[in-house]
Amino acid sequence: MGWKDKTAGVCGFLFNVLAPKTCLYCKKDQKYDYLPPLCGECLKNLEVIRFPYCSSCGTVLDSGGSLCYSCRHEKRKKSFAFSRSAVMFEPRIRAVIHACKYNGYKKLSRWLGEFMAERIGKYPELGGYGLVVPVPVSVKKAAERGFNQSELIAEALAAGTGKKFCRDGLLKSRETRSQAGLNREEREKNLADSFSCPEPSKIKGEKIILVDDVATTLSTLNEAAGVLTKAGALEVACYTLARE
Repeated sequence: MGWKDKTAGVCGFLFNVLAPKTCLYCKKDQKYDYLPPLCGECLKNLEVIRFPYCSSCGTVLDSGGSLCYSCRHEKRKKSFAFSRSAVMFEPRIRAVIHACKYNGYKKLSRWLGEFMAERIGKYPELGGYGLVVPVPVSVKKAAERGFNQSELIAEALAAGTGKKFCRDGLLKSRETRSQAGLNREEREKNLADSFSCPEPSKIKGEKIILVDDVATTLSTLNEAAGVLTKAGALEVACYTLARE
């Protein structure tokens, strides 16, 4: 064993003692050089979305079919072609998202975007979309949090798939209430006219992947996709990390 290997071993031991790395969900200790925020067992137990899934909103269809109950009875007009997600929103992925958004673990955004890039191959219907645009947050929220996690996730996704990235395809043009706790109708009213496209020339004629961290009622995605379409986007499809 050379001196470099010995030095690396000593440094690894010190890292484990002074700053032990743990799984964000189950809290089991991990080796200092283990990169994912979840241990191998928790990663294996993520609820990935496999076919059959709803052709419109992308949620899991336990009983088969092409559309979920909600989409079969949908009355509002969708501004996007379809929505897909890497995994379902369950406790393990929620632990990572919350650590990123609310506990300041900004670097997790890159891992989440790379994870989405790995999963996107499961959705060949997204293959023809070439421009990645993140859902924006307000100036106030970006200042409070220090970053927009959806923007960082989208940037890593674009890098991992070779697609173009447009950071400012959309802007949050007015402050809105938190969507948490609101029903779909309240969410839609809350978001109305809250997005704008500052430079339509950047998105005109493009087939866009609109990226956010979590899809719940899809109200945010629908409002944002509508703005992009009105600004000249050829078509918008949505891709989120998790589907609630």
